[in-house]
Amino acid sequence: MRKLEVYLGFVILIGIVFAVEMAIQRIWPNGERRHRALGLFTMIVYCVLFVTGSLTYTMLYILYPGKIG
Repeated sequence: MRKLEVYLGFVILIGIVFAVEMAIQRIWPNGERRHRALGLFTMIVYCVLFVTGSLTYTMLYILYPGKIG
């Protein structure tokens, strides 16, 4: 029963992604502008995640390493 819930969750997630994609295509029918806007948004998210991930790694393993033993 648990596997069925997981697979159903994946199917629902894929359906949501496709629905959002179709909605974005209807909101921005111009493919070039849509591609540029989504690319800009994606790069901003990527850069924020890169910086925060690097800072987290630095704090966890370099600045404040745990004391084992």
